[in-house]
Amino acid sequence: MGQTVVLVVGRPASGKTTISRAIAERWQLPSVAKDTIKEVLFDN
Repeated sequence: MGQTVVLVVGRPASGKTTISRAIAERWQLPSVAKDTIKEVLFDN
């Protein structure tokens, strides 16, 4: 069986990270959020 990627897209502040985390938790999948990556790279 191949791998499946679930992409959650939408307007800013529409709850994408919240719903993607819920999906990841429900199906025990890893979750990668662009906001988390940006915080690690650019926030002081």
